Formats: sequence, C-alpha cells, structure tokens
Amino acid sequence: MRPRSAVLLLVPLALLGCKKEDKIETIDIKFTVTASLDPNGGEQVHFEIDTLPNMEVRFYSNTARTDAKGHATIDAHLFVSDADTEASEVDVAISGTLERKPFLGQRTLIIATGKEKVRRPPRLYMSRAGFSCIGTKEPCTGKLGVGGVQFASAPVGTRAEALGKSFTVSKARDETFPLGLLEKAKDARVDDKGDITFTSLPVPLTLTLPDGAKASGTLTLTGEIWKAYLVSTVRDAPGKALPFPGESAAGGKRSLYVVDRATNPTTPVVSYFGSPGSLADVDLLGFVDSTLHGGTCGQYRNVKTGRTTELTYSMADAKVLVWERRTGKKVLDTVVRAPKPVCADTMVGNSGPSSRHSDGEVKDRLRTLVR
Repeated sequence: MRPRSAVLLLVPLALLGCKKEDKIETIDIKFTVTASLDPNGGEQVHFEIDTLPNMEVRFYSNTARTDAKGHATIDAHLFVSDADTEASEVDVAISGTLERKPFLGQRTLIIATGKEKVRRPPRLYMSRAGFSCIGTKEPCTGKLGVGGVQFASAPVGTRAEALGKSFTVSKARDETFPLGLLEKAKDARVDDKGDITFTSLPVPLTLTLPDGAKASGTLTLTGEIWKAYLVSTVRDAPGKALPFPGESAAGGKRSLYVVDRATNPTTPVVSYFGSPGSLADVDLLGFVDSTLHGGTCGQYRNVKTGRTTELTYSMADAKVLVWERRTGKKVLDTVVRAPKPVCADTMVGNSGPSSRHSDGEVKDRLRTLVR
C-alpha cells in the first residue's frame, strides 16, 4: 500500500488576520563634514557618511544612497540663517531612512539622524558698515573709504591685495591701505542739495592672514562714501586744504560746499551753493559751528517762601568759516549772533530763556561768496 503524500500549505499570517504593527527603530548616523567657498558664490559642504547599507540619506533636498558598506557622500550648498550670518561655526544635520520588509513578520522602518558643527571657510562678510573676517582665528574689521581700505583691526603681518596693489598690515589697529581712489573725484557729482552721486566702483579685496588663512570679498566705492569723506574732513579739520591729485593750487568761487554742525551736532547738515558739478569743481569749503554764551536775568523771589533764585539765559551764535578747497586760504571768518532773549517778569520753573542764530542769515552770507 503506497503512502499518501503530505502537502504543506504556508499561509501568510496577514491572510489569517494576524497582521503585526510596523516597527520603528531610531539610530545615530555618523558623518564628517567640511566647508569651502563655492566658486559660484556662497559656501558649499562635503559630507562623508557611514551608516547601514542601502540607506537613503539626505541633507535638505540633496539625497544619496549608501553602498554595500554603508558609505555615501553628499556635496551641497550650505544654508545659513540670518542669525548665523557672521558665525564661524554652524550646525548641520543629516537624516536617513531604511525600510525592511521580510516575507513574513513585521515591517521595520529605521530612521537615522545626526548633527555636527562645521567650521565655515575664511571669508569677508560685507555690510553697509564695512567688512569683517569670518572663520579666521584672529579678528579683522574695516571699511572702504576714499583714502583706501581702512583697517580698524587686523593681525600684524596680514597681507591685503586690491586693484592690483598689495599692502602688509604693520599695526594691529587703525591702519589704511592706500588705493589712490582720490583720483576718482572728478567722477563724483554734487547736486544742489549737497548729495553726492558716483557710479559704484567694485573693489575686490583679498586678505591673507599670518596663519595662511585667506578671506576675500568685494567692497564698493559709492557716493555715500564720498560724502562721508568730505563731511568728516571738513568737520574734523576746518580750514584745511583738500586738493585732489593733479590739481594746481588755484582759488575760485564757482561753488561752495558747507557742513553745518550748528543745526545738528550729531548728524551735520550739508548745503551747496553754485551750479551742480563734479566734486573736483568745488572751489570753496565751509564749516558752521555753534558757540554758546549767556547772561543773567537777575534775581527772582519766590512769593511763598521769600527765597531768591538767579535766572540765566543762553544764546547760540553761529561761527562761520569758509576757505579755498585747494589752498586752504581763508575767505570768511565771522560770527552770526543770536538775538538777546527777553527775560520775563515772572519765573516759571528753573529754565531761563534762550535764543539761537538765524539760519537764513547764515545762508545769505554764504550765498554772497559764490560768483
């Protein structure tokens, strides 16, 4: 009698109503990361990642799949938040997922995460105020002025290169890399309000620090920089000649550029008399400052206590100085007086009366100097 054959029937548990919940595992992902300057602008990062084989790994929208040994690389642009714009180091994160689906049993989803700090490449951070070195061991800061690159701080021995010129920093603070930009004065235009316009001039700057680190960026010479130069020169050195390269020591009365600190000591007001032209066409410079003096209104008696108090008044005159820009020769040196204030018959509070000069009178006198 022949034995009967047995048939083994394998039925997936899921078909029998025995489905298991998916399993989620979390693991740490290991990676190294380096940053460098992107030739097309910005910064780029390179990741070397080691984790499980056949895992999809990602940095933002950049993805890769690990090989049989669990290795993958990613090259991507570095995204930096506004808060970290000037940071030397920033956090970067890598994530990965791997799904395992056995024929029988529960599905497993492996989620991998990791975070590291990356040191950003040395570079120059540019702002309206100037520049600063980012990612360097030693700090350096400065700005572009008409006189050249003005270093507020930089390691001694730093080498600077710009516009085909080179310069080595010899002082840790307050040193200027001359670039001959004053020759561009003829290209700076002055309007009837004293504002200065200038076709922006890019000034690529490269710094090589003593430790070999390099930082580069582009500064820009603008009309605002020309105006700041003229205002600060007039304010800080009234009466000083300000010739531009190649000019002869000539006079002239075609135009007058005035810096008025009497109206606003913190932010001087500028005015211009004459026909608009280039900065090199300005013949006269002027500076208006305020001088304070005063006197007494006498003694006032308190009707309740009988005590007496002296009340004083103050007067703000305008001291006006005008000179030839190219030679420094004085053209006008006068004071426009403020009217004496009226002392009241009664005193209210502790402040006495005050007066100031007439701005209109100052401008009338300045206007007569231009022919």
